[in-house]
Amino acid sequence: GLGSSIADTIYASLCVLGSRLISGVLKTYNAPITIAGGIVILTLGIFTVRKQGMRVNDGNKNYLSDLGSGFGIAIMNPGMILLFLFACNLTHTHGPYPLARAIPLLIGAFVGTFIWWIILSGLMSLLRKRITDRVYTTLNKVLGTILIIFGIFVIFDALRTLF
Repeated sequence: GLGSSIADTIYASLCVLGSRLISGVLKTYNAPITIAGGIVILTLGIFTVRKQGMRVNDGNKNYLSDLGSGFGIAIMNPGMILLFLFACNLTHTHGPYPLARAIPLLIGAFVGTFIWWIILSGLMSLLRKRITDRVYTTLNKVLGTILIIFGIFVIFDALRTLF
C-alpha cells in the first residue's frame, strides 16, 4: 500500500506542479508508454494465473520488496496515468501551483490513498482466514485471465494507433 501511495502522490504532483509539460510528453509517447504498460499488465496476469495456493507469511517479511513491488505496479499502470490526467482535467488542477498551495494537495493525495490501502489490507486480513487454497487458486486464475485479456487489449489498442 505504501508503494502505491507514493506512486499516486507522484502522479498527483505532476498534476499540481506542471501537468501541461507532462501531458505533452504523454501525448507524444502515448503508444510506447501504453504498450509498455500493457506488457506489464499482461506479465502480471500470467504470473497471477500460474500462482498456486496462498502465500504464507513465514515471519521473514521483506517490506522493502513489497514497497518496491507496490510502487512498480502502480507507477507502470496505464489506467492510473489516465485516471490522474482525467482527474486533473476534471478538477481543473493544472499546475504549476505555488508550493504553499501544492503541498496540502499532495499530502491529501498521499494520506487518502494510504488510508484506502489500510482499509483494503485490513479487510483482506479478515477474509484471508475464510479463503481456502482452492478458492485462492481459482480467484488467481479468474483475475489473472482478466489481466491477460486487458493487457492484450491495451497492447493491440496502442498498436492500432500506430498504424
